[in-house]
Amino acid sequence: MYRKFLVVLFLILAITMLAAQFTRSINETIEVLLDGSAIITRMEFVPHSDLYKVYMMHYDNIRKNKAAFENFALELSKHYYFLYGTTPTFSLNDVNVTEDSKGITITIKMKVPGIVRYVDGLFQIIRKGFENEKIAEKLMPKYFENEIDGKFFESMFLQSEKNTLVTERKIEIILPKGSDFKIANTFFTKKEPRSWYVDTGGVTTYKAQLETTERGVVLNENTVTNGGAPKNLLDKETSIKALDSLRDYTAFAIHFANKEMVPEKLSKPVPHKIADDFSGTWSFSVSSDELFSCTFTCQTLSVAPKITVT
Repeated sequence: MYRKFLVVLFLILAITMLAAQFTRSINETIEVLLDGSAIITRMEFVPHSDLYKVYMMHYDNIRKNKAAFENFALELSKHYYFLYGTTPTFSLNDVNVTEDSKGITITIKMKVPGIVRYVDGLFQIIRKGFENEKIAEKLMPKYFENEIDGKFFESMFLQSEKNTLVTERKIEIILPKGSDFKIANTFFTKKEPRSWYVDTGGVTTYKAQLETTERGVVLNENTVTNGGAPKNLLDKETSIKALDSLRDYTAFAIHFANKEMVPEKLSKPVPHKIADDFSGTWSFSVSSDELFSCTFTCQTLSVAPKITVT
């Protein structure tokens, strides 16, 4: 329902657009606490534009409509669950929307339990670790669905390759004071996780760079979406490479020690409701000079991500 509402707004507003570049910035601070939980502060800024109008209508809707807010919270918490394996919570009171002459800023504060695990004598924060290979096998199709589906909704708004949406995202993870840490791979990544690049051959390119600070890490991302067709997903061989790159994108782990933290007192991760939803078929189609359609099929006992393009 949340995405259907946005599609209606996109179709209403996009027809008036000429060639244009839209921008937005997202700054996230993840402050890790001694009990293994974290406070996430997410600030999103959109300057005045047709995209600004979409955001204004959207946030006006979630303020007035309880069901719309619940769907919004479900979608946003799902994003963090895919990344960190636990589900943040927040209420409408934790959402602050401000406007000025430059644009709109949306600030959301979230509490997330169990973002830290204790494995093999070290505390760990794993981004896109999916806990283990078995869980990853089940959740990966849902992750692809969530990521690619979202980009195609953006593409519907943009409509043409001449129009682009540039998203600058900065994520800072701050460990508790006194932490001694290092960057490590997840179970499915092989090269040192410091930089990434993904190209779908149209629609979206992803770039990211990871840096360390005195108390943690900073991840800088640049994502560019246009209204074209994803040519690298239209070809069987290039689609496999593109999906592998998307799977590995910004996947890393932080291993650390801290004398003030007690393994037995760590808060527990909370699964998202999507964690138990492994059945069904997801599909979409987009027309932009070419027709692109994609289908994911998965079953409860046997999960295999599959793309069919025509």
